[in-house]
Amino acid sequence: MPLINPPLTKEDFINSGWLEVVNSSDRKECSAYNRVFWNKAQEAKEAGNVREQYVFEILAFVTGIAIKPESTEEFFAEVFQNLTDEHLNFLTEIAPEISAPELQARIADILWVKKRNYRMAQLAVTAYLQSATELEDPEKWSPCFERIERALRLARKINHKFEDVVAHIEKVLERCNGEDPEFLSAKLMELLQEYKCGNFNKYAALAEKAATLSESAHDWRRARNYWEIKAQWHRLEKDAEEERAAQMQAAETYVKEAEDSLKGTDASYL
Repeated sequence: MPLINPPLTKEDFINSGWLEVVNSSDRKECSAYNRVFWNKAQEAKEAGNVREQYVFEILAFVTGIAIKPESTEEFFAEVFQNLTDEHLNFLTEIAPEISAPELQARIADILWVKKRNYRMAQLAVTAYLQSATELEDPEKWSPCFERIERALRLARKINHKFEDVVAHIEKVLERCNGEDPEFLSAKLMELLQEYKCGNFNKYAALAEKAATLSESAHDWRRARNYWEIKAQWHRLEKDAEEERAAQMQAAETYVKEAEDSLKGTDASYL
């Protein structure tokens, strides 16, 4: 990563026009910003605007990696090892000024991992939830879930707003009401189960609803996932009888899937 003398400042960042890049992007994700940041850096270089070029090169660098919530600490530390203290000081200065939650969460998380800046970790938790709200889509569910997952793991690690993240998850589950067409509710319930959070009985009923709807759509893989989630809720509430019943329902999806495969002109015995 390039260095510049005198070092970049918050004013350089504000004057770069970064917000126009973010506002012009259809997808509010780092991966979408990354390409445009690199283009803006090249434009600034050709125009001889060195300070603006370096601002966009740093922004492009920090947005170029996809989130891996389950291994973010080590992952971020490794992929951003080329950030110098000068770069990190610049990012620390601009982080509170960033009004785009996706970009703010990314930079704040990097500063937590690299500098163990507790204030930045707090900022990252809030920003990840804001980004998740912007990206919430029951069909294209992964970006939303990944940010919620990172927020929850980080909140638990730093003991900050863990209950707020759980409440956010529960609100998403309430909005979906077991009727989302893919796996957002399933993944969120599995996350709650990992931390033994939520109303076990309430979410067992929600999982059953989602499983039944999935079966009516002949989506056996999703139905099986929800029956297994229901079984886990009962396991957490120590109801062995209901747990076994849900496991049997999950097993039955294999039978139903096999029966489906024998119907129609393209029947398959495999």
